[in-house]
Amino acid sequence: MLSTSAIAAAILVRTREPAITGAPDAHLDHLVAVAQVAAREEPELAQKFVWTRQASTYLGFRAAARGMEAEARVRKELPVKHGLSVQVLDNLTQTLDQFDAAMAQGSEGRRAHVGASAELATVANEIVQAVRVMDGLNRFRFAGDPESLAAWESASNIAASPPPTASSELAPEGAPPTAGEIRPAREAAPVEG
Repeated sequence: MLSTSAIAAAILVRTREPAITGAPDAHLDHLVAVAQVAAREEPELAQKFVWTRQASTYLGFRAAARGMEAEARVRKELPVKHGLSVQVLDNLTQTLDQFDAAMAQGSEGRRAHVGASAELATVANEIVQAVRVMDGLNRFRFAGDPESLAAWESASNIAASPPPTASSELAPEGAPPTAGEIRPAREAAPVEG
């Protein structure tokens, strides 16, 4: 069963990827093209609408996109006069709001995951301490009974084995085991004479 943090992380990845790689590109390309045309009247406008698809971080993408969106809203009359579609601008705002919500959800998912990991480490430590207490108690209880003490030592000394991997489960008959892999012995085929 997936944890809440794993689900939140999966939602974040599925939600934010298109926001960077697809949908806003058309919006931002439109803003840049309009700004270049409008720069004939107001030359500094072109410098405020620079968009490269090489934004290396989500925060870099967000800062660039939100900056252009805000600038377009502040100077709305001039860009609209030169072909800015208000529908594109409104849709960009909506898309960036969805992106921000996905980022917040992902941050919350990571925070929950870190908290759960810390809690798990604390519980595991408490279990180890309880087992040590039980070990001391049982060693005392079985001090006069070597057979029971040996049984306790055997029962409390179980080594965990790694879970089987898909490759070990599907290994063909007679194939040698991979490094660290343990397989049950197979019966030898009867020798015909």
